[in-house]
Amino acid sequence: MSTKRSYVLPAGFASAPSPTASNDSAIDSCSSNSNDIPDSSTGVTISGTATRKRKLNFDKDSDKYRQRRERNNQAVRKSRAKAKSKKQAIDDQVRQLMRDKQDLMRVNQDLVLKVEVLEKELNLIRSWVGQEGKSKEEAGVTAWQPDHPEAKVEGGEH
Repeated sequence: MSTKRSYVLPAGFASAPSPTASNDSAIDSCSSNSNDIPDSSTGVTISGTATRKRKLNFDKDSDKYRQRRERNNQAVRKSRAKAKSKKQAIDDQVRQLMRDKQDLMRVNQDLVLKVEVLEKELNLIRSWVGQEGKSKEEAGVTAWQPDHPEAKVEGGEH
């Protein structure tokens, strides 16, 4: 014995009433079962008025209902898999960008140190040029030495 249950679905989900039924009777009908409009092509019964939500009575044993449910279940699985894949791709991209940021911060730090050393060398050279009339010993300037601690740059050569 088949039991019919009522389900409320959004407008546009159900197909239009069959052409044999009068459209006026569908709009004017109350929610009584005597005015329900059966749609034999979908196995759905439409009841209610135009101002209320349309109620659809599905025959859960019908093949069309089972096909709709199966298509819907597949669509849900596909949608969830797509969302999960998209989230995974974004997470991977965030991790890669964080690694890139750390690498760039290290490079930037090395460059800042190199700039400091080069500025000291420049100041040393400027002081030599400014002290041309004096001897180097009088000016307190010594020749640049590659193994001097201020002349070394980490991670690179001059």
